[in-house]
Amino acid sequence: MIHIRLSLSVTGIMLTITSALGATPVLSGKYLYSQVSDCASTVDGTSFPSSMMSALTTFNSSTGALSYVGSIVHFAGVNSYKIDPVSGNTTFSNTKSTLTIGTEVYQVTYSAKQGNVIALSGVGTSIPQTGETCGDQVQLTKQ
Repeated sequence: MIHIRLSLSVTGIMLTITSALGATPVLSGKYLYSQVSDCASTVDGTSFPSSMMSALTTFNSSTGALSYVGSIVHFAGVNSYKIDPVSGNTTFSNTKSTLTIGTEVYQVTYSAKQGNVIALSGVGTSIPQTGETCGDQVQLTKQ
């Protein structure tokens, strides 16, 4: 199994392990999905929690459907967190440089073998239901 590591420095440089890709990679089958969200404060100073999510996902490349089941940890401050189950269905699409899950778009780097995605790593922003802006790091590893 090939792993991709994403490193963010203070200057925002992203280091990844990649392979050269010709065509748009195909996401199909089961992947372990990991997401870390670092959320910002609002203008009035209200802060929102950051979170981490881990889920087993199933990508259907024929229909663009994505299903997931896992857990999410919400951090609300020092020594304050809540763990919840998470599951659902949404849509996805991808290009050579992006992955869209639902309405969230991530800039991604793939590792592929013979056109099949082995792993993916990316960064993007999201605006969850609570309205804050979050910086997200996502990773997929083929199961």
